[in-house]
Amino acid sequence: MPTHKKTPRPVKKKREKSGIPASGSAAAAKSPSHADCVIFDMDNVLIDTRKSYLAAIRHTVDIYLTEGQVPYFKNDTGRKKAGIVSANDVHQFKLLGGFNDDWDCCYALLIYLTSLPVKPNFVSSLKKNIDIKSFAAGIRERPLRVNGIVEKLGRPSTVTIEKIARIFQEIYLGKELFKLVEHKRNMYWKKRGLILQEKPIFRKSTLEKLKPRLMPWL
Repeated sequence: MPTHKKTPRPVKKKREKSGIPASGSAAAAKSPSHADCVIFDMDNVLIDTRKSYLAAIRHTVDIYLTEGQVPYFKNDTGRKKAGIVSANDVHQFKLLGGFNDDWDCCYALLIYLTSLPVKPNFVSSLKKNIDIKSFAAGIRERPLRVNGIVEKLGRPSTVTIEKIARIFQEIYLGKELFKLVEHKRNMYWKKRGLILQEKPIFRKSTLEKLKPRLMPWL
């Protein structure tokens, strides 16, 4: 957040713009006299999760396709991170609709990637064949959703939502937190979780200042 001072805007105007009823308004008069709590959605409301979720999707795809006893593709990139799909690839895929759930997005991406005619089975060859823009151009009905991509490309038995969820959670939570939350040992990710990279969007002091205005009845 910027540290330089700005001229504060009148509270009344700010409230009206944000949808919070100004003091003395008809809407404010209808405010409840008592409430037990005010609930905020966490993702991208209080905590910026955009980068962590995006990175978790990309890592999940990499691990699913390049690791294991018989990997789909050999990582010939010379780097530990295969980087099979780019951030833009994920963004374009989500625009097909119905993939707001990150596990579903990973599942659909893996169905698409494993459907590509790639020979030899190297990551470099796979990356050359990825063309989500052309794939999207052939999709008439939106949102596509998981059912739509399964209907179009089939449901490979080797791609399972259970394995996707396991990999994704290990990456997102990290070694220590995954053990604590899931009560299981890590199989795919031995590093710190991407959740630790997330930053709060609001300062705690800002929420404290908003408290008497948002919850005057407390």
